[in-house]
Amino acid sequence: MIFWSQELQAYVNENGEVIAWGNDGQVHEGNDTIAAIVSEIIFLTIAALRALAVQLQIGGITVSEFSLSSIVALKDMHASIGTLTMGGVYNVSQNDLKQIENILQGQFGYFQGLVDDIISGRQKLDGSLMRRLDMYGNAGWGTFIGLMGYMAVTYGGKTQERRILGAADHCRDCLDWARVGWQPIGTLPPIGASVCKTNCHCAFEYK
Repeated sequence: MIFWSQELQAYVNENGEVIAWGNDGQVHEGNDTIAAIVSEIIFLTIAALRALAVQLQIGGITVSEFSLSSIVALKDMHASIGTLTMGGVYNVSQNDLKQIENILQGQFGYFQGLVDDIISGRQKLDGSLMRRLDMYGNAGWGTFIGLMGYMAVTYGGKTQERRILGAADHCRDCLDWARVGWQPIGTLPPIGASVCKTNCHCAFEYK
């Protein structure tokens, strides 16, 4: 379990050992630890979604069973990333929970579109299904970065943001938005709004 220590202004484990510094949305060296955990959660979720898709393809489960199990996997992913980003379940306020719930509602709405497409036949049970599921899993990164921004404003009192390019190939949107530098918070489009969609691995810095 990971907790946020207000006294230390750091993430600590159950033994009180610091594993990452800062919940203010800034780019800290220690935040790489949290980002690595988030990436692992996303990886495992995508693997679970793909396994469910294989079962659907071979007729091992129904569309309804696929939908229910996928929603559970996505809920667990976004909730885990949310509580991790906010310092653990014991440090999450009611307002924090509302932020996570809003993310879940939005993601479930997107996923229902996929289910509807499968039922109608618009979505074939082929490789394109796997690629689409990958996008839903990769949306976890947007949850992480978005909640870091929420915490930067709510708990850090930050007023400006800038986009930081991730260690990957960059689409033209990400390059353009990073180039403009510091802007009032809420001005720059969120992760997922670019041409690269949920494949985006950019971050934000705040001041």
